[in-house]
Amino acid sequence: MTAESAIGERNLRTHLRAKRGKSTRLALAIFAADLLLYVGCLYGALRLADSWQGWCFGLAEGACTAMLFVVGHDACHGSFTASRRLNAWIGRVAFLPSLTPFRTWELGHNQTHHVYTT
Repeated sequence: MTAESAIGERNLRTHLRAKRGKSTRLALAIFAADLLLYVGCLYGALRLADSWQGWCFGLAEGACTAMLFVVGHDACHGSFTASRRLNAWIGRVAFLPSLTPFRTWELGHNQTHHVYTT
């Protein structure tokens, strides 16, 4: 890495750090939207189970499960809201559709996986 690129990277990090504030309102809106989409797709998949539309809702429900997992991941890292308790609550609910236990995943991911990442 050259000295110029190191200075550019440092300036970029400084600029981005100022924009990293946690918004509980935005976090709750994202969580609510993802959860409502999941519930809507689950309802559609069950209601229309005997048709091709039910299969489409089921596929969309899988995508919603992944979206909720990302919310749970960020909450588990403590980066979703400013509140540790709210992150734990949101993480647990967000992990439910994927049947992921929050504390076990937190231990395995934060304390084992991230030890080896750069």
